[in-house]
Amino acid sequence: MFNLTIRTVTRTDLPALEWGGEYTHFRRVYASAYREQEQGRAVLWIAELPKAGIIGQTFVQLISARPELADGGTRGYLYSVRVRAPYQRQGIGTRLLQWAEADLERRGFYIAVLNVNKEKQETRRWYERLGYRITAVERDVDGIYRRGPEVLVYGGPEMVDGPYG
Repeated sequence: MFNLTIRTVTRTDLPALEWGGEYTHFRRVYASAYREQEQGRAVLWIAELPKAGIIGQTFVQLISARPELADGGTRGYLYSVRVRAPYQRQGIGTRLLQWAEADLERRGFYIAVLNVNKEKQETRRWYERLGYRITAVERDVDGIYRRGPEVLVYGGPEMVDGPYG
């Protein structure tokens, strides 16, 4: 796609992340993620086109309270990976994901982790085509594995050999 720019989110981008009201319910999440970016704990990537504006996003948590997802040095947690419907199936999501993985690698990380609702079969297949594999099943808020739309934890292909490889 010509003229596609991938860059980090600025404060003035925050309203546009709501995609005209579709994601207004995430306003506080976006503000919190932006604060994490300002503190060096996260990186928020967007894809934009000159006339269309922001058409995709991928957020990366570098360090979190859950080190199995993001530990500040070896693994980063990718989330809010999305592309606006009219621009899907054009490789934009793949470019965003690969951009985020490359940035993690530049920072010395070598594992990318993400969660996917098990009912989202098409999304799961897409991640699997990109080399991600199921490494765990998330527990619910009570710490219990339950039937239903539990979240699958995916570990990406090691981007480099890691410290011992």
